[in-house]
Amino acid sequence: MRAEQCFLQSNGSEVGENFWKECLRDQARFQLFTTTEAAFFTAAYSIICGVGLLSNGLLIYVLFASLKKRNPGDVFIINLALSNFLLAALYIPFLWLPVNEGDFTHGLFFCKFANALPGSNIFCSTLTIAVMAVDRYYAVVNMNKSQISTRNNYFAILVAGLIWIVALALSLPYLLHYNLLSFRFPLEYALRFNKTEEIILFTTCTLRPQSCVDSGLNAEDEKRCTEQVELVVSILQAVFLYLVPLLILVVYCVKLTHFLHKADRRRQLRLLGRRKNHPPPPPPITASSGGIIEAGPVKTPARSTRAIKLLFAMAASYALVWMPFEVLSLYIHLRSSHWTEDTVTKVMR
Repeated sequence: MRAEQCFLQSNGSEVGENFWKECLRDQARFQLFTTTEAAFFTAAYSIICGVGLLSNGLLIYVLFASLKKRNPGDVFIINLALSNFLLAALYIPFLWLPVNEGDFTHGLFFCKFANALPGSNIFCSTLTIAVMAVDRYYAVVNMNKSQISTRNNYFAILVAGLIWIVALALSLPYLLHYNLLSFRFPLEYALRFNKTEEIILFTTCTLRPQSCVDSGLNAEDEKRCTEQVELVVSILQAVFLYLVPLLILVVYCVKLTHFLHKADRRRQLRLLGRRKNHPPPPPPITASSGGIIEAGPVKTPARSTRAIKLLFAMAASYALVWMPFEVLSLYIHLRSSHWTEDTVTKVMR
């Protein structure tokens, strides 16, 4: 029995008085990942967050340096860069490291803060990207019209503030339902070895929905209820933080593509109408390789092609950049839900 070995070794003269406590904690600390997995995930998150800090910090500095010259679209870019910068700064110390270490020692405030604030930053980033797609569409559609209120800098700042309010509201469940859960070593077992202290083996910061905790369920049913809620939350995060913004991007890319094609078609029809009324001069003459004289083709504007490529590149980059983060987060979150009282039982075996 691992627990018994800790108690027996603590009776030796060469170990300290609190040896049995540290021994039990080391035995109980639940390792979610192997050494290789932990090294891989730490390196992956370090690279992702390091690049995020550097690139977004530089972007914020450049945009703020000449803020008066910026248009409303740049307000959304600053908002996006700020949310991504905060996410990169907070994710590793407050979310990944406690999960990897197997023990949350930062207290209740940081338990709630560590999940609510990064969650609000993710919501803010994805909402801002969706708003940017809509803003870009109407900016192009209304390019030849008078500037309306949606293109006003102050209105853009108001929308950015509203995005943060909505993001904080969406992360409120994290603030309310995340709580500390401590696993204690049974005092009645410690009394067998003349130990009168009840020690905490490890503490986790976990989602504990009130519907499961206060429903009068037994321990097994409460655990099953919590795991089901965690699974639903993880799936909803993947849907609303990744798939929905990506869908909005694609929809407005298609809408803008359709608009630009129609605009080019109308321009070509107007050009043909003018040519019928006022025949143009003969086209430029070019010589082919065989010496036959041919008329050069009339080139159509390439604006729509460039815009379409840019828009779909933006949608593709969003899909590729956010996919590793969402996959890693979903995988780690599902793995971290396996904290159970069974760990205490294993120590006693």
